[in-house]
Amino acid sequence: ELKAVVSSEEASQALEELQTLFSALEAAGFAGCVQLDLSVVRGLAYYTGIVFEVFDKNKSMRAIAGGGRYDNLCEKLGGTKVTAVGFGMGDVVLADLLSERSLLSETQIKPDIFVASFSGDMNLIFKTASIFRKSGFSVTHALSPLKLGKQMEQANAAAVKMVVYADGEKAAAGEFEYKVLADGTQGAGTLQAIRGLI
Repeated sequence: ELKAVVSSEEASQALEELQTLFSALEAAGFAGCVQLDLSVVRGLAYYTGIVFEVFDKNKSMRAIAGGGRYDNLCEKLGGTKVTAVGFGMGDVVLADLLSERSLLSETQIKPDIFVASFSGDMNLIFKTASIFRKSGFSVTHALSPLKLGKQMEQANAAAVKMVVYADGEKAAAGEFEYKVLADGTQGAGTLQAIRGLI
């Protein structure tokens, strides 16, 4: 004997939510991209409304992303009640899809600069990296305090063009001490001067 797991009021509310969603999708021109599948069940218990999964157009592989509505999660975790919709993506599935469509770049983008620190001061490394990133440079650095030799090993492995020392003593105010890895040239200069060397 089958027993109802939702009341008729809950079922009516769910149907109304689906109709509202599909009406909005149609108005936005996306109705052709969405298909109702009542068999989709997300495994996490915090969803409170519509759930979804995202597939490639041919549905040739497992879901690229999945998520749904959760109105009580923030409150359950000790915060304010906030209505929300979220999703998670599978990087491997996405990479496989891009590769299958020949959209995955074979060329690895190499960072311009590796920010190092003689003292291993991570806060100074983060601050210096932020300055260079805001100026349009591609930047990488160690993620934990390391001796300078280990940092230089990481810089060489990343094939960066230049190492910038966050706490170089040879740099005047507004300048940064650097080393160009290709030819070993060392010096100090402003952001603009360094840009000219990369």
